[in-house]
Parts: sequence; C-alpha cells; structure tokens
Amino acid sequence: MSVSFPDQELRRTAVQWMDTISDPELLDFLPQLVQALKYECYLDSPLVRFLLRRAIGDMRIAHYLFWLLKDTLQDSQFSGRYQHLLAGLLCCVGRGLREEFDRQCWLVTILAKVAQRVRDTSPSSRQAILREGLEEVRQFFSVSSSCRLPLNPGMLVKAVNIQSCSYFNSNAVPLKLSFQNLDPRGDNINSGDDLRQDMLTLQIIRIMNKIWIQEGLDMRMVIFRCFSTGRGRGMVEMIPQAETLRKIQGEHGVTGSFKDRPLADWLQKHNPTEDEYEKAVENFIYSCAGCCVATYILGICDRHNDNIMLKTSGHMFHIDFGKFLGHAQMFGNIKRDRAPFVFTSDMAYVINGGDKPSSRFHDFVDLCCEAYNLIRKHAHLFLNLLGLMLSCGIPELSDLDDLKYVYDALRPHESEADATMYFTRYTHTHTLLFQCLTSDRSVQAAV
Repeated sequence: MSVSFPDQELRRTAVQWMDTISDPELLDFLPQLVQALKYECYLDSPLVRFLLRRAIGDMRIAHYLFWLLKDTLQDSQFSGRYQHLLAGLLCCVGRGLREEFDRQCWLVTILAKVAQRVRDTSPSSRQAILREGLEEVRQFFSVSSSCRLPLNPGMLVKAVNIQSCSYFNSNAVPLKLSFQNLDPRGDNINSGDDLRQDMLTLQIIRIMNKIWIQEGLDMRMVIFRCFSTGRGRGMVEMIPQAETLRKIQGEHGVTGSFKDRPLADWLQKHNPTEDEYEKAVENFIYSCAGCCVATYILGICDRHNDNIMLKTSGHMFHIDFGKFLGHAQMFGNIKRDRAPFVFTSDMAYVINGGDKPSSRFHDFVDLCCEAYNLIRKHAHLFLNLLGLMLSCGIPELSDLDDLKYVYDALRPHESEADATMYFTRYTHTHTLLFQCLTSDRSVQAAV
C-alpha cells in the first residue's frame, strides 16, 4: 500500500486480501493504513471504503480511526484529504458516537490548556496552578457525566481525582492524572512531548510480543497504551506497582546505581517467600530478554535508569522512546549510546542469583537469541510497517537510511545460524563496555 505501488488494480486486490483479517489484527496496523491513504489516487478508493466499513462495524476501529485522522490534520500537504475522510467517518458512525467524540475533544482541549499553564508557570507555583486548572476538568464532568479516553475506548471515566494528580519534573512537564473509572488506574496526560514516535515504537513492540506468543514464547512483556492526540500532546497509560530503576537504586543511597544488589533486594522485599521470589526472577529474565531484543532491533537510544522500570512482580519494561533507529544522544562527536542494548550489573545479579556467572545467564543469552530469530522471520513485516510511516513527520524516521538500521539489525539475507552468530558476537564484544554517565545516569554494561 506504499507509494511504490500506484496501480489501482493492485491496490484493490491488496484491500480485498486485508478484508479477511480480524478487527484486532486491523487495529494493529491501523496507523500505517491511515498513512497509506496519502498514496490513493482518488478520495473514493477501495481503501477508504474498507476503513469506513470496518469502522461502522466496530466501535474500537471507529474510535482509533477518528483520533488518527485528527492527528494527521496537522499534515499541511494532506490535511484537505484527511478533513474529507474525517467528515465521512463522522457521517457514518451516527449521532451517539459523534457526541462521544465531541466530549473527548472537549476534555483533551481542557487538559492541553491546563498542561500549558502548568508548564509556563514557575516550579514553585505549578502544583497550585494544576489544582486550579483541574477544577475546570471537574466542571466538565459535572456537565458530561462520563467520557471515554482517547487512549482506550473501553476506559469510561467519570471524574478526576484532583488530590492524586501531579506533574513530572521533565522538560515538557507532562501531567500525571488519575481518573475515577470502573477499572481505576492513572493516566499520564502528556501535552509537552511529541508522542507519535512513542506510539509507533510501542506498536512495533506490541506486534513483536504477539509474534512471540503465537510461536509459544511468552516473554512476559509489559504492553501499555500510548496515543497521540495532536502535535505535542497525547496520553500514556501508567503501569501500577512499578518504579524506575533510579528510584529503586536510590533506596541504596547516592551510590545505589553503582551497586549490584538494589534490584534483587527490591524484588526480595516485594516477594518475601522463596516461591514468590523465584517467580519474580523468572518474570525478570524473560522480560529483560524481550526488552534487550526489542531495543536492539529498533535501535532505541537514550537508555538510563529513569526510563527503565520494574514491576513488583519482576516484569521489566522501558518508557520514553524519544530516540530510536540508532539516533543516539551525542556528546560533541561522540555517541553516548555505544552499547547495543542496556544490561547493567544489577540486572546480571538478579539473573545469576549473585555476583558470579551461573548457568541461568547462559539460558538468558539463549532466550535472547531465540526471541531475536523469531522476529527475524517477520523482518519484511516490520520493514513495511516502518516504511509506511516515512511520510508521517517523525524526524528520526524520514528516509531509507532509517529503515536500513532495522534491516541491518534483522539481517534477513542471512541464515538463522549466521544471524545468531552475528547477534551473539556483536553483543559479546560489549561485555566489558562500561559507560560511566554523568548526572543521574546509571553505570551501563551490555551483554
């Protein structure tokens, strides 16, 4: 469905093939299909009719299609086309869903204004300004008894828990909001970062996870939702019972990030029995391996102990994907991210059960290789998904050189044995590579 295939009969046949996929599968690829609309010769095309028909039949597809189209209105070259498609969708879905979309847009606008006011004020006044702004959100819920969040149409919120709301002390000062919901959880409403890149990264990781599970390999990945609602704003689901590695290491003092025991001690504290701890370690080994493979393939950079998190159950996961496809942070002419993926000494301590190598570490490496080769079998799927997003405006995904990074990482032209040898040799050369980072950066080592 890319620009390389303009033949109308070919595109019509591709749409016919897609008609056989289920609604959940279609949701996995919806962002790419919205981008593919740019390459249609006519506004009335088989792809347009396909998407509208499937949106009429499933509210989740209608919901995400609405917000994807809203986000693409910022594309000056194609905004006219997307405006017509959005109008067509609103005509098809009916009055009830149109009113629901209006409420969501109203709520997102209020939250964006609140976030802007919090960001523009002095740090000492931010909490007071946030509480003041959230009163407007409370008034919204007094008029609209409930509203679904753009993040998830299944999440019906009825109020905002003002006392539980705060903000993050990063450059963008995103808000941390807690809504009252049938399934209570917090949602990080981020109105300062461009979440399109995070959204794409998490989509690719979610598809990787589905492939692993379909192949009978459960990597215990933590999959969370992220959705862009416009340039510089969006929503990220927060995972309960999880802390950043920085906070966990901080429990051991200012030198905690240089010690080997913090992660193991923290998991032991939350899993006091032997069986509980062993289960947590197992979750850690699998999820850590999955994260290593995913971040390696996607070239996710700027990894440090503030954007790697750990659940009390032992599941490890990454957040904040502002750098990917090998676009590393630079210190002058030197790349800060020199390791293929982050693997710290305290992670090794959990896996080995101590400070000496054990057979479990070799099992961990074998697990990484198995997960890597399962993704390699679907290399062209991931290259096509990323290729369709070349025109979406993400700065770090703008030309074929960016796609080449993933191609080189997956090595689809090689046999499984050769690719495995490359993967293990490439990562092994970084075994003794320690990056002593400044500020709050942890000491990092790569397998």
